[in-house]
Amino acid sequence: MEAIEWLLDQGVNIINSSRSIGQYAIGDNPILNYYNSMTLWLEHICFNHDVHFVVATGNYGSEGVQSGALAYNVISVGNIDRNGNNNYNGYLVSQSSSYNVGYYNSGSGIPDKPDISAPGVELSITVGNTTHTGNTGTSFSTPQIAGVVALLCEQRTGLKTRQDAVKAILAASINFSCDLYGVTGQLYAQPNAQLTLQQQYHSVGAGLLDAYGACWVTKNWRYQASSISSSSYKTYTFNVSSSDTRIRVALSFLKYVKFGDDACHTGTNPTECSLNNLDLKVYLPNGTEIAHSTTTYNNLEIVDFPVNTAGTYTIKIERVGTVDGTIYYGVAWR
Repeated sequence: MEAIEWLLDQGVNIINSSRSIGQYAIGDNPILNYYNSMTLWLEHICFNHDVHFVVATGNYGSEGVQSGALAYNVISVGNIDRNGNNNYNGYLVSQSSSYNVGYYNSGSGIPDKPDISAPGVELSITVGNTTHTGNTGTSFSTPQIAGVVALLCEQRTGLKTRQDAVKAILAASINFSCDLYGVTGQLYAQPNAQLTLQQQYHSVGAGLLDAYGACWVTKNWRYQASSISSSSYKTYTFNVSSSDTRIRVALSFLKYVKFGDDACHTGTNPTECSLNNLDLKVYLPNGTEIAHSTTTYNNLEIVDFPVNTAGTYTIKIERVGTVDGTIYYGVAWR
């Protein structure tokens, strides 16, 4: 924590954490899926200090996620095995790509993690004149994501303080050519069907990082960063041409963190705020809903559908329940 605070004092906007942070263990046995005070402190770092905190989920596979990666406001990174391929055919989900099992110790719902994945099995890394081989784990996937975050912030300096928009851009622009399960079109949402990370993507989050795609989305302003407080919803439109075959829309919003005398974060004994919730819906040019994502425990909502109709589509971001303060969000489409 002291080292991270030092980075903040230097004005750092992006922090890469390729190690477990906030891990709780009894002896050599880690306790995973544990949302603790360190997790909440990372929420604060992102929300109150405008930092992009990119963190490895750990290498425990289906057992779960280390506590630092459970924070809503961080970018949690999973691991994909290139499986000896230089193209995108035959990529596999790495056994070390962590994901949660739905609950942490209190029995409350937690977000599906990771948020996105990158290659991290048997990587060759050259430092100076020395090449290190056989590097495996989410520690090696994570800096690839952090590097792309830096590229996006370089393209649009306003993104340095919009963690919500950057996560939405990354999630919307995953590599469509990567077929992780050998099932063509497995990422497509059915019309009017909810698309959740846990159900559709399991341990890879939004999918495989696409640096070119993310930069293209940013360059062409195919994203918006805004907020909702008193209004019940906001809408955005985008055009789809006859040459488009697939559209993905991603919504990310920040978890509100309070300090001082507020009950949600006081002194050395912080208590967790409830998650303000937003839903994502997309409508065809004729006004018919084509897809929606309405999870109650994620702050990353994604829809992904094949294009059958050209024209102007509408994105609707809808507030759900009572809003405790302003909800900051980013939405992106590709």
